[in-house]
Amino acid sequence: MKKLNAAILFVFAILLWFSSCKKSETFYSGKSDALRFSSDTVFFDTVFTRLPGSAYPRSVNKQFFIVNKQQNAVKATAFLGGGEESPYRINIDGVAGVSFSDIVIPQGDSLICFVEVTIEPNNLLNPAIILDSIVFTINGNQQQVILGAYGWDAQYFRAFVFEENTLLSDATKPIVIVNSVLVAENVTVEIGPDVHIYSSPTSVFYVRGTLKVLGTESNPVVFQGDRLQPSFKEVAGQWVGIHLLSESKDNLIENCLIKNAQVGVRVDSLPVNSNPKLRIAQVEIRNSSFYGLLGITTHINAQNMLIGAAGSYGFLGYWGGNYDFKHCSFTSGFKGFRTQPAFVITNQELDDNDRFVRSFPIAYTIENSVIYGPLDDELILDIHPSSPPSVAVLSHSLIKTDIYKDTLALNLDLIINQNPLFENPREGLFKPKSDSPLRAAGKSLSPPISSDLQGNMRGVPPTIGAIE
Repeated sequence: MKKLNAAILFVFAILLWFSSCKKSETFYSGKSDALRFSSDTVFFDTVFTRLPGSAYPRSVNKQFFIVNKQQNAVKATAFLGGGEESPYRINIDGVAGVSFSDIVIPQGDSLICFVEVTIEPNNLLNPAIILDSIVFTINGNQQQVILGAYGWDAQYFRAFVFEENTLLSDATKPIVIVNSVLVAENVTVEIGPDVHIYSSPTSVFYVRGTLKVLGTESNPVVFQGDRLQPSFKEVAGQWVGIHLLSESKDNLIENCLIKNAQVGVRVDSLPVNSNPKLRIAQVEIRNSSFYGLLGITTHINAQNMLIGAAGSYGFLGYWGGNYDFKHCSFTSGFKGFRTQPAFVITNQELDDNDRFVRSFPIAYTIENSVIYGPLDDELILDIHPSSPPSVAVLSHSLIKTDIYKDTLALNLDLIINQNPLFENPREGLFKPKSDSPLRAAGKSLSPPISSDLQGNMRGVPPTIGAIE
């Protein structure tokens, strides 16, 4: 028992000694800069200004370290320069606020500061710089970290239905879609040159009526996600995509870039009239996490279309349909990650046990096009014998295939399993090199397609693919 009491007294003495040491801790008393910051400026790339009545959009969360470079502990105060009115929000060592006192940083230690920003509308056409600072004071000496962000006013459409014909032609401000939009039946929405449309992560551009995207060669229309940081520039799956519903008709997409969606364009059902459900020309669909272009029992005409990267299929024509592709490129690039073939058409429905249920009418024309990538088979034509194609044209194209290599080799108009020799597909440069087998290997079409995806005049005979 005496030994136990002695041990308890010894532990108590140790704790008392540590306590007395803490109370007598010596703080840095100098006037020079006592702190070092992992960054002296926290800068946010362009941030859309706040949607009225909401907290959208929130910026990314950035952080920096506050490092004590002295031989003693440092005691500091800190405050946000703009106070309660600042668009910035900060959190130091797990505590949120606009001012902080008695911040203690032990010798050789550091704290972390988190920063976010929400910017109010500024009624300006171009992004405006919004500045503030976090001021640290130690012994009367001040140090600061600058905060900066570009705020960009936007035209917002939040869970919006276009119920009358609408022209979106104001390219001075970006359009931001929050929680999807819908073009009502028998309503046309036309989008003019140089309009940029940014969508929040779960947003879809639904079309029950008609969508006409009318960009120009020099001022294309752009659809993409709403993350503006450079690190998100080529990240797939940031928004859902464009969805043409069964009632939709006479859709046209020209001179347009559609990027970073889950499904670039989905087209449902056969047309309600004799016209194609979708005409698409001079369009690049890039970095879709699932499909670049998905057609379900529908009718699509495409020319000068490039699908350069997708997580699953570049193009999937499902449950039959009518597909006409001229001078198109279905391939891989932009750090391509596709796991399924670049081009698939199937006209049969299978049950959960892969047993045949029914077949659908199918017609396809593929001319002057490229179907190429890292897989052994980039082309799959899954046609059931009970419903053979009413039209089956595959000519003057470059195909990567193992399944069809012998049968397609009999077609002397096709180039089988040769590298198209693009300039740099990993970086999205799909112009054929000077020694590419695509050059002058196409046929002159009627009516002619006189220019390519980039507006270059086509030669005679033309180059295969979207880019001359």
